[in-house]
Amino acid sequence: KFAEELYRKGAKKNDPDCIIAMYILLNNRKSDEAQNFLNQAMECKLWKGYMFYGLKIEKDFPRKAYINYLESYYTNSNPLNAEKIVQCLFEGIGCKADNKKAIKFAEHAIKNGDINMYTVLGNAFRDGKFVPKDLKRAKEYYTKGAAAGNPDCKAALEKLNNIKP
Repeated sequence: KFAEELYRKGAKKNDPDCIIAMYILLNNRKSDEAQNFLNQAMECKLWKGYMFYGLKIEKDFPRKAYINYLESYYTNSNPLNAEKIVQCLFEGIGCKADNKKAIKFAEHAIKNGDINMYTVLGNAFRDGKFVPKDLKRAKEYYTKGAAAGNPDCKAALEKLNNIKP
């Protein structure tokens, strides 16, 4: 209760973390007030506001969700934003599925320091879900990711090395 009061005070002063905290807190209660905080976050051009809104509407309005993920990414190129965009491009959520664009976007995110994309691309090539299965290419992404400090890539690389051809 005390934390909620502090978050409310911060939100009134347009503190980004407080606005998002109030949305998360109230969203669990399914209140209209939660939507007001989400609107405030988007008015303040907070990347988390765009991201949460996209997550909220993705099922019913996939195109609008995709646009919000893009807005979120261009407001702050956060790894979570990039992962949602790549997922949309691979799966055709709110846009035409385009594996080449998904890979290009993921590689762009890697160049900008997003080491989580190594896992996304490694998994795509390992599983062959969106691209032709290519264990050699998967291993390359996992190796680069592990070298960059991504623990998921390190674990995936260990599993991949234990698979017998």
